[in-house]
Amino acid sequence: MSSLARKLISGEVLGNVPVMLKLANTGIQNLETSTSLADPMMIVQIALAVKSVPFEDIVFVQYPTLEDWDDPNKVVPNEEAAAALWDAIEANAQLQITHENTSNDGVVVEEPTTPTEPTEPTTPTQGATPTPTTAPDVVALPDSIKGNSAAQQTCSNGNVR
Repeated sequence: MSSLARKLISGEVLGNVPVMLKLANTGIQNLETSTSLADPMMIVQIALAVKSVPFEDIVFVQYPTLEDWDDPNKVVPNEEAAAALWDAIEANAQLQITHENTSNDGVVVEEPTTPTEPTEPTTPTQGATPTPTTAPDVVALPDSIKGNSAAQQTCSNGNVR
């Protein structure tokens, strides 16, 4: 999902309205959407609004589950972890994944292939007043909630059973 998000937000897609309309129409034909999302132009407008969202702020989560006590071949919702997730969503907070993915999760986390260049520290201009910044509310999700941000390079580890 993170690779798809990065591809969709790239200039190849968001800079090309015909491509966006084609993707929106394909999505509408293959999904049962709400009536408000049945218009491809609405989906394009949402996509354009997401264009400036940093990849670190796009988070994918797996709904938290536990092994069913009665049947180890089934899972049941982890109500406590789910409540924390829903509370954070209701508060419109930024979600922070605390779970560290391993190969046992069916995910391989890849290191970025492009090296990041160190940035030069900036010095404030003399006489300038610093602009106060307010960090958005960030909620660290319980470790039992698996997921990743679109900034993480991941790929499937295949069937780990």
